[in-house]
Amino acid sequence: IAATGLKGSTFKSALGPITVVVGTNYSGKSTRINAVQLALLGYVPGTSSKPSDIHRLYASDAILSVRADFTEGAPIQRSWKNVGKSVKYESSTEGSYVPLPMLVQYPPRQAA
Repeated sequence: IAATGLKGSTFKSALGPITVVVGTNYSGKSTRINAVQLALLGYVPGTSSKPSDIHRLYASDAILSVRADFTEGAPIQRSWKNVGKSVKYESSTEGSYVPLPMLVQYPPRQAA
């Protein structure tokens, strides 16, 4: 997962099948989780999904950008750009297949 201009942070973090995020207060744990939510869903559950609200709540720069890359399938890129008095939202995938079932499986598969 990668983010630019998200709550004052720019980062790229590799995520595995199970990822544990630990750190002290204000070290960016929630910010990384918000990056995953914004990349996969386009919004953060429990908050508004309006582009202007997302930009107001999470952007620290004129452009907020998140990207999720997968070992299989298409990456997801989303951005919210402050343009005058409005926010332009853009979303793209480089292909037609996004492997979301690989990310969330409930109940877990049983070993054969």
